[in-house]
Amino acid sequence: MADVPAPRRPLGDEELAILAFEKRWWRRAGSKEQAIVAEFELSVTQYYKRLGELLDEPAALEAEPAVVRRLLAAREERHRLR
Repeated sequence: MADVPAPRRPLGDEELAILAFEKRWWRRAGSKEQAIVAEFELSVTQYYKRLGELLDEPAALEAEPAVVRRLLAAREERHRLR
């Protein structure tokens, strides 16, 4: 029997909002941290934890490939520099 890939779960509203935020955050006045708290009502730590998990979701790459690739490259660069 052939291996059948597991079905991908669709992204939720918050996950889509996080990707949209990462796509446009630099256009906002003020700091990114302030914008995170104002828009998501999350601590910065909670936000980045969710973003990190989201970057590992294949559905995120399908939804916003340019954004996810940019963020993954930045994450890889940070890990390389450690």
